[in-house]
Amino acid sequence: KKSSWYLKIIISAVLLFVANAVFAETSGSYIYDESGYALPCPTPYFSKQLYKFSTMPIGDLDGPTGICLDEEGNIVIADSGNERIIKMSAEGEVLRIIESEHFGKPTDVYVQKNSGDIYVADPRKKHVVQFDTSGNLIRLYESPPAETLPAKFIYEPTKLIVDKLGWLYLLGTGTSGGIIQMTPGGSFGGYF
Repeated sequence: KKSSWYLKIIISAVLLFVANAVFAETSGSYIYDESGYALPCPTPYFSKQLYKFSTMPIGDLDGPTGICLDEEGNIVIADSGNERIIKMSAEGEVLRIIESEHFGKPTDVYVQKNSGDIYVADPRKKHVVQFDTSGNLIRLYESPPAETLPAKFIYEPTKLIVDKLGWLYLLGTGTSGGIIQMTPGGSFGGYF
């Protein structure tokens, strides 16, 4: 009986050590349960690269609000406060800066998979701007004609994605009907 008692103490000590080691490993990350309590969890992401824009020739970002990766792994950032789009390699080399008279406050950016075209949502100017891979303007997706829109429609695109057929899916300020769909030609396609 005495040996089983010692065995229980040793097992308890080992379990306590393992539990502390697991908790220490996950103590930096947490999730919320259904009651709103924070629970420790394994770290879901680890930093791979740190970019210090203050040391780059382009200077600091000012309120970046959108980010996207292209098929080559380049990073495209909507730098809202500076009214520009920055395209850089994963290593941090600046490949292109797009500044345009069509920017008021670009809030999101999306790179279309098959063409590499860059789409920029700008709620202040109330349109989406499409650029080619070299940063040349292709078209503006402005508000569709009023007669094709639902009553009280507000067109201020803030977030977007584009499918491989060229349909735009937009989230907008003040729009409660759902995700705005626009055809490749710029017509209102309904809500999703």
